[in-house]
Amino acid sequence: MRIKRLSKFGEKLLLLEVVMFVNIIRKMHLNKYEYSIEQDDSVSAEVSFDYGILLRRITSNGNNIKYTMKQNNWLLKILMVIPKIFIPIDLFPKYNIFLDEKIIGKTKVAFCTPKREIMIDNSLYEIYLHSNNYISIMKDDVQIALIKKSVLTIGEQNRYDVDFDYITEKDKVFVLLMVAFIDVVFFPNRLRFNAVKYEKTIGKDKMAHRTLWQSKK
Repeated sequence: MRIKRLSKFGEKLLLLEVVMFVNIIRKMHLNKYEYSIEQDDSVSAEVSFDYGILLRRITSNGNNIKYTMKQNNWLLKILMVIPKIFIPIDLFPKYNIFLDEKIIGKTKVAFCTPKREIMIDNSLYEIYLHSNNYISIMKDDVQIALIKKSVLTIGEQNRYDVDFDYITEKDKVFVLLMVAFIDVVFFPNRLRFNAVKYEKTIGKDKMAHRTLWQSKK
């Protein structure tokens, strides 16, 4: 964290320039995943398991801020049980996104693509899966975060290294929500427990330049 003190019209103005790099760990429990930031217990997130036709719920909260993502259509969830050869669609049914109890956005249906789109408060967020387990997050075509999942997972503890522009506590709670969402969408384990697991995304990356991004210094 860097702090600058400026003077404007004889008054002191405190300007915070914050660069945030965190490690997020996922742990598997009997009925949910839990996510936490190493050496920071002020925020946490969890994802309920979606057995069969149960709708998934993702929550992230801390410092009196709570984000929730809820799948919103039982019928579409039932259709997802049909073998994917008949329904080449993921992220279906869509999620509604809430801040506290107020709905602020929703996901878009994705058709066999490495990106996921979310509309929140009239802004378009794009989450893009790159090669080598990199994930970028864009907001209205401006990159705001770069995430990398570890290749090796031991005891179902996925690890994510996250670099993002941090301004308020709400940003930290939000980025934890996004990591939980990324984990279950891009790296699902189908409710299996693996003592050791190796995962690495490969293939041509049309947006590889995003993996060089760094938060504002």
